[in-house]
Amino acid sequence: MINFDDIGNFINNRPGRLFNKEHLSVNRPTRIRVASIAGTPGISIIQRICITVFMFLPIGYFSVAQEQMRHYDIIYKGDTVGRMNFYESRSGDNLSLKFHSRVRIRSLISFLVETEERSEFKNGALVHSSVRRKINGKERTLKQTIAAEGAYRCYPQKTSCGGAIQPIAYNLHLLYISEPADKQKVYSDHFQQYLVAHKIADHKYRVELPDGNYNYYSFENGICHNIEVVHDFFSLKMQLKK
Repeated sequence: MINFDDIGNFINNRPGRLFNKEHLSVNRPTRIRVASIAGTPGISIIQRICITVFMFLPIGYFSVAQEQMRHYDIIYKGDTVGRMNFYESRSGDNLSLKFHSRVRIRSLISFLVETEERSEFKNGALVHSSVRRKINGKERTLKQTIAAEGAYRCYPQKTSCGGAIQPIAYNLHLLYISEPADKQKVYSDHFQQYLVAHKIADHKYRVELPDGNYNYYSFENGICHNIEVVHDFFSLKMQLKK
């Protein structure tokens, strides 16, 4: 998710494959009979081979990751100034979310913002998240939240965060694929603390940020379709492309 606090600070202070490959070891049977399909009309030799191979593959082979990708246009003063790509991958009890965005805004000065954020969940609990942001090619933000020994450690501060007892089950990244409940606590991977999602209309929520800015999230069928970022210095929108 895009958080533009670094842009505000920049303006205000300016001088003038996700899963490892696994190799299957399959013992070749001494003899394979395919007589049951050999006489089937309309099936070529290649199709017969493919059917035979799939018959002998282990069931676990078919348990592949389910992946989805969505694109959001980033709109500033009516113009499309960038794009955010959102990736969701599920495999068993593992959920991986990834965001990548690139925004170029020209105002009194021109700046390019590149952001990459990730979240990894296992059994419904956050195990690792990261936020990386560059402005005009210079890294401005690099933060991580890591689960370790019943607690969470936040970097670069190397402090405890997110609660030492309860696992983090819902963060701002999950807002893109799961509509929250009213007044639900939402962990911010950027601010490394819990925020609250307040319902202000049907399927629309306001999340107030610690710096006084806020975001609006609007949902359709449980999926976030529109985000409004309201900042001291500017406002912009992110709209899901259909």
